[in-house]
Amino acid sequence: MEFKPRKQLAGLLEWMDQQMTQCGGKTAVIGISGGKDSSTVAALAVAAYGRENVYGVLMPNGVQPDIDYSQALVEHLNIPHCTINIHDAVQGVLHEMEQAGLEPSRQTRVNLPSRIRMSTLYAVAQSLPGGTVMGPKLSRRAWMLGSVCLT
Repeated sequence: MEFKPRKQLAGLLEWMDQQMTQCGGKTAVIGISGGKDSSTVAALAVAAYGRENVYGVLMPNGVQPDIDYSQALVEHLNIPHCTINIHDAVQGVLHEMEQAGLEPSRQTRVNLPSRIRMSTLYAVAQSLPGGTVMGPKLSRRAWMLGSVCLT
């Protein structure tokens, strides 16, 4: 099958619009890391919904030397955004686990920031008109666009 980028892009943007309409959503809420996945999703969302209907959330864990990439992306796309530092939330959960007599495993320490970031995105989405969390859905075989409707 021949790949036709312009035709594929038009179809993808139409599908994205249908998904947002089906959700009853208005604002795509996207975690912005500055990497290629979140950058692609943000650019596609701007093309599909307009920059006024895309909200970026930058979520460093303490001091993050590469946060400039995230900042540059939201400025380039000219989308509304906020920065929520998740460091205190991550440290708070780890501290409370230790207080409960649990020793956080290496896996817990590695995965916890990602889980806090997702919770943060849902909290932001529920605080914006028609907020819908959107981001890349990764599997071992493919990269897909995913969104979650909040009701």
